Amino acid sequence: MLVELRMKTYRQSTSELDNDYQLEKLREEWLKSRAQERRASTVRRYQQDMNNVFWWLTVTSVAHLTCDLLEEFPGDRLSDGVSSRMVNMDAGALSTMLNWGVERKKIGSNPIASLKPLAHNAKEARH
Repeated sequence: MLVELRMKTYRQSTSELDNDYQLEKLREEWLKSRAQERRASTVRRYQQDMNNVFWWLTVTSVAHLTCDLLEEFPGDRLSDGVSSRMVNMDAGALSTMLNWGVERKKIGSNPIASLKPLAHNAKEARH
């Protein structure tokens, strides 16, 4: 614990960003930013995607978000009958939000940047 506090103090003193940022706060800021730049229908889609992800997430901080955790998300959503396209949209919105946080220097990195989207089944999308 003491080592973590010292590292956090060191990062702050050297302007190195970490991921100790609340996901909900980042979500609110990102959606507010999107509302200024995108059509209302696009923002509603982002909100729905984020609702789908946040309902499932068990962590509250970007620092606790991992690829291992998010690799379970597609299986859970697919077992609920959701298409791979929708799963990709949900996970993509989360990753886009995290990339935005990095660009705005709110967080140090996107912890799920290496996740790949599910293969998209064209036949599935038509139904």
